[in-house]
Amino acid sequence: MIGHRAGAWATRFVLGLVRIWRGPGLADRMLAAQPFGTTGVALLLVLAHAQQRAALRDVALVLALLAVLAVLAFVARAIVATPMILMTAWRGLHRADTRHRAIARWTWPLWMYVSVSGVLVYLLLYHIYV
Repeated sequence: MIGHRAGAWATRFVLGLVRIWRGPGLADRMLAAQPFGTTGVALLLVLAHAQQRAALRDVALVLALLAVLAVLAFVARAIVATPMILMTAWRGLHRADTRHRAIARWTWPLWMYVSVSGVLVYLLLYHIYV
């Protein structure tokens, strides 16, 4: 069973590298992230297998997938939110009230999502050990 997983990991890793070498594109960027996520899951599975705990394997898979999804969502939205936050603050400080309110309607929910998911990512990465 571990041999099949290792083979699947190696295949995905090589295919991801081939796509990266061919040239940049949206699909290439998405595939570039896949080997890192797959490596993390594979490492957690090996650890669970070494400790002979089936329940640990299940928890490891769920936490690994949750962490990968949370990190990707956090990073994507943080990239979008940062310039929006700065623009909202700039307009507020310079009393451009109409323009400030227009962008603040979009910035506030995004900023709150990034703040809460940032705490979740921090907890998953540094305080929830598998």
